[in-house]
Amino acid sequence: MSIQAPVHYQIAANQFNGHIFDIKMTVSTSEQSHCNVSLPSWIPGSYMIRDFAKNIVSINAYQLDGRELALEKLDKQTWRINNNKSGFELTYQVYAFDTSVRTAYLDQFRGFINGTSAFIKVPEFENSKHTVEILKPDALPHWQLATGLTREDSGDMFDFGTFSAPNYLELIDYPFEMSDFSTVRFDVYDIPHYVVISGVHNADTDRIAKDLTPICQHHLDYFEKPYPIDQYLFMVNVVGDGFGGLEHLNSTALLCGRSTLPTAQDPSDKISDEYQTFLSLSSHEYFHTWNVKRIRPAEFINPNIGTETYTRQLWFYEGITSYIDDWSLNQTELVDANQYLNVITKTLQRLENCQGRFVQSTVDSSFDAWTKFYKQDENATNAIVSYYVKGAVAALCFDLLLRKETNQEDNLQTIMRDFWQDWAKGDYQGTHYSSFIDKVQALLKLDVTEQFKAWLEGTEDIPIANFLAEFGVELTKVDLKPRQLELGINVKPANLGINIINVATNSAAMHAGLSANDNLIAINQQQITTANWQAVLASVAHLEKVTIHGFRRDELFTTTLNTSSLKAKQEIKLKIVDEDKAKLWLKRVNK
Repeated sequence: MSIQAPVHYQIAANQFNGHIFDIKMTVSTSEQSHCNVSLPSWIPGSYMIRDFAKNIVSINAYQLDGRELALEKLDKQTWRINNNKSGFELTYQVYAFDTSVRTAYLDQFRGFINGTSAFIKVPEFENSKHTVEILKPDALPHWQLATGLTREDSGDMFDFGTFSAPNYLELIDYPFEMSDFSTVRFDVYDIPHYVVISGVHNADTDRIAKDLTPICQHHLDYFEKPYPIDQYLFMVNVVGDGFGGLEHLNSTALLCGRSTLPTAQDPSDKISDEYQTFLSLSSHEYFHTWNVKRIRPAEFINPNIGTETYTRQLWFYEGITSYIDDWSLNQTELVDANQYLNVITKTLQRLENCQGRFVQSTVDSSFDAWTKFYKQDENATNAIVSYYVKGAVAALCFDLLLRKETNQEDNLQTIMRDFWQDWAKGDYQGTHYSSFIDKVQALLKLDVTEQFKAWLEGTEDIPIANFLAEFGVELTKVDLKPRQLELGINVKPANLGINIINVATNSAAMHAGLSANDNLIAINQQQITTANWQAVLASVAHLEKVTIHGFRRDELFTTTLNTSSLKAKQEIKLKIVDEDKAKLWLKRVNK
C-alpha cells in the first residue's frame, strides 16, 4: 500500500505462542540529521510510571532502501537514529503478556494493544497524521479486530485493516482488541454503541446492551449536545477473576470476572451485586468520555508522557466520576434507592476504615498519585487517602449542597454542563485548581471556598451525615453482628494461623507490637484461623491481658495484648427516614 502519512506502523501478531508483536514503523521523510525516538513511560488515565519500553525485545533501524542505520540507546525509553535527513524504518518486537487494561497481551486466544505499549514516537511528526495497519494472523483467520480509530480502507466494522489518527497523542488513545469475540450493538440518539466480549463466557449480551442503553443515554443527557462521539465501544475481557477499566476517547477497555455478567439461562431481571459493579464500572468509564478525556486539567492538555505529569485535580476527575457512576444507575432506575444507598454505605465504610484520611488531604492524594496511590504498601491505610473514595464523598456533598442552596434549581450537573460548554466552544485550555470554585461562584453566586478547603485540602471528616439528613437519609453507626472486636488488623489465611496484611495506626495491635506480615498462630494458647480468630479473641477479652503467639519471618515470638484498648467494631448504616425529601435526590424510593 502507499503510505500517505509521514509515520506509518504495521503490526503483525503471528508470534502469538511467544507473546510477541512484530512492529515495523516507517518514517517516509525527515528534515532531521538524527532523530530521537521514544516510547511513553505511562498511559493517560493510570498515573504510574510503567516503563513500557522494558517490553521491547529487539529493535533495529534501516534506511528506506534496506541498509542498516546506527541506533544508539540514550535512556530507558529513547533511541537516536542517524538518519541523515532522510526517511527510515524501525523494526522492533514487543513482548505482550499483561492481561490488565493498561499494556498489551497476545496469545493464541486473544490480542490486545494499548498504543503506549506499541507506538514509538517521532517528535518531528507528533502533530501529524499517523496510520496503522494491523495484519490478521495467518493461523487465526476467525479473529476479528475492534478499535475506535478511523478506518482508512473499505473494510467492515470488525475487519483487520488500516486506520489513522490526526496526531500521535490521539493515536495512543485508541486500543485494539483482537480475538474471536462476540458483539452486540445498541444505538443511543443514533450513535452506535458496541459491546465486544473476549474470553470464555456465557453472557447474555442482549441483556447487557439493554441495561447499558439507559446509562449511556443518561450521560449523553447529563451533558447535552454537542455529543463527543459518533460511535463507542465497550471492549470487555472476561477472565476467571479480575476487575478494571481504562477510559479512551471513544471506547473503554474493561476487565471483569466471568461470574460478573448475566447469563441467558438466568430468567431473573434482578441485578446482582456483581453485575451492578460491572454496570457501575461501565458507567464510570463512559462518563470519562467527557470528564477527563475532553474536560481535562490544563496539565493534561499536552502532557509529557515520558515522565510524571502532576495535577491536584484528580479528586474532580475521578471523584465526581465515581459519584456519578453509581448514582446514574439509580437515576435510570436500574437499581432502587436502597440498593444505591448500599453502595454509598460501602464507600463511606472504606473511608471510615482508612486512617490515612487524617494524614493526607484529597488534593495531596491527587498530586502524589504517582508514588503513593499507585504504589501502595502495607502502611498505605495509615498514610494515604483515595482521591476516588473521598473525592466521591466530596462530590456527593457538593451535589447535595448545591441542591439545598438553590432550592433544587441547580446541582452538580449544572456545573458539569457548563464545563462541557467551555470545551465545546473550542480552543480549550483545560481546568485549573480553582476552576470548580470559580464556576460555582459565577453560575450560582455561591461561595463554596470554605467547604472546598475543608473537604479537599483538609484532613477532617466531611460532614456527610448532615447533608444526607437534609435529603431524608439517616446515617448511624452500629456494632457489627455477630459482635467483633477492633484489634486494628486486616488478615488473610496462612498455612498455619493468619497473616497480617496491615496494622492500623494507634490500634490495639500496634500497641501490642504486631506488624504487617506477622503470622499469628495462637491467642491465649488457642490455635486460630481466619474463621475463628475473632471468636477466640472475644472469648478472652474479659481478661486484662492476652498472650499472642506468632512468627515474624521465621522467628517465633510472643507478645501481650492489653484488652482495655479493644472496642467493638462498628459499621455504617444508611436508612431513608423521609421519603419526600429523598425523592428530591433519588428515584425508586418506594420499591
